[in-house]
Amino acid sequence: MLSLLALVLFWFSLLEIGDMSPHSGWLYIALALNATYSTALFFLLMFYLGTRELLAVGLASFDCKPPSISLNDSVALRCKRSTDPGSSSF
Repeated sequence: MLSLLALVLFWFSLLEIGDMSPHSGWLYIALALNATYSTALFFLLMFYLGTRELLAVGLASFDCKPPSISLNDSVALRCKRSTDPGSSSF
């Protein structure tokens, strides 16, 4: 969405790349992008903090076998949960 806005501003000569004056669109595009990235990183951190106990188990507690490729079978990882969370077959 912001790239489309940047293109429109560029076509109407309202966007000078690197010009941080309030009369150029570059300042507002840069502020909007930084706010968007900061918000995304904040919520990614909130997601991690809320699920870190669940993510701590990870794939180490699964015993995964590589898929057997056949024309008739669908290809998928076949995993079963191992009894020992510290064991890994990798």
